[in-house]
Amino acid sequence: MRDEADILLAFCRREWEQAIQSENQRSTITYLIAFIAAGALAVAANLGFGRGVLLMGLLLIGLGSFGALSCVKLYERWHLHRVRAGLFRERIDEFFPDAKLEKLRNEAEVRHSKVFPVLMDYPRLHQLWVVFHTAIALLGGVLAVLAFVD
Repeated sequence: MRDEADILLAFCRREWEQAIQSENQRSTITYLIAFIAAGALAVAANLGFGRGVLLMGLLLIGLGSFGALSCVKLYERWHLHRVRAGLFRERIDEFFPDAKLEKLRNEAEVRHSKVFPVLMDYPRLHQLWVVFHTAIALLGGVLAVLAFVD
């Protein structure tokens, strides 16, 4: 029984490591896109509004769209690893019922939701990141439109 619990614990740990890797990838992508977008906006500001900013607008549309899609995909991967880790944790709880792991976890969520009742459910963090990247794409659309208004 102890060996099986150790195996489950190792698998659970591995799934959380994979979930953390997904979040780190999202963070890196967001950082790079924000950095490039800031540079594109600086170039657009120096060029003034005209046909010269069309390329910057298209760049922002592409970057923002890629970022939003990446956030959705990486959230999906994070969620998969979280569910897997949860199943391993539930099985470990069966081996050690006196530890009451699931009961403690559920109690922590109840206490947390009392402190943050609205934020517990909405907005989800991944949704905020998708909105951030979508805003970059929309800003690019504005620049692209302004390229033709003169």
